Amino acid sequence: MLTAGLFYKDTASKHDLVELTNVADNVNSGYQTRYNVCKDSKLMDLIGTLHFDLGRYHKNQDINISFSEYKDGYTLFALDLTPDLSADGMHESISRNGNLTIDLKFSKALPETVNLIVFSEYRNVIEIDKNRSIFTDY
Repeated sequence: MLTAGLFYKDTASKHDLVELTNVADNVNSGYQTRYNVCKDSKLMDLIGTLHFDLGRYHKNQDINISFSEYKDGYTLFALDLTPDLSADGMHESISRNGNLTIDLKFSKALPETVNLIVFSEYRNVIEIDKNRSIFTDY
């Protein structure tokens, strides 16, 4: 399971103040798509997508994040990068190896520092056989 969040402090509904020209994570085109939607300072509501990506969809669980809290300057994205979009499921997906990269490119120097906070969770397996040998998948 891997979940990531992107936070950026900006002026309300002015997501293009830093002139972000490229967003890519080489695994999921969601960042680029969402950037293209809001690059002209459009106000948008992603709460449905956020519920789905956090695994709360159809479970009647509140994520305690309201539109009024985030509309005035922060952005939060959550991504479920599991192959079958089941990060909250009780089953395991086939283990795969790979790299996750997040590339942000700006057309000019930023007037102030921006912060990118990434939180990720991984499912790992530790196996102990009858001979007390320990095997890990990480």
